Amino acid sequence: MIDVRALCDKLAKFHWSPKHPSTYVLSNGRGLGRIAQQSYGAFNVVYLGYKLETVQDHGRAIEIFTQQVQECSEIVVHGQELGDWLTQLSPKQFETWYVANKSSVGGLSRYNIERAFSSQNLGYNPSKA
Repeated sequence: MIDVRALCDKLAKFHWSPKHPSTYVLSNGRGLGRIAQQSYGAFNVVYLGYKLETVQDHGRAIEIFTQQVQECSEIVVHGQELGDWLTQLSPKQFETWYVANKSSVGGLSRYNIERAFSSQNLGYNPSKA
């Protein structure tokens, strides 16, 4: 018999938040968690760069998320969508990847990724890159 729990523990975690993305919902039932499944890559960027505490925080996060979803599927680097890179790598691994591939990422994604890194103090400093 397969130990499903052990198998799940061995799989890479696709989200960078400590809890599953769907749990980021406010007491009124609204919030980013309701739409996070549309793009876990976009969720990762928004999670690192924006607060998710108040109704206003969630409103801003949802606004950014809906714009970011499109870019996560449109920007292709080395044959993979940006959203795939954002879910296959840990935040630290993605930071290293991003430094090497920054010229291939533009628009809102570049702004949000750099905001996320600078707000989390992961080491990447966009002003020095």
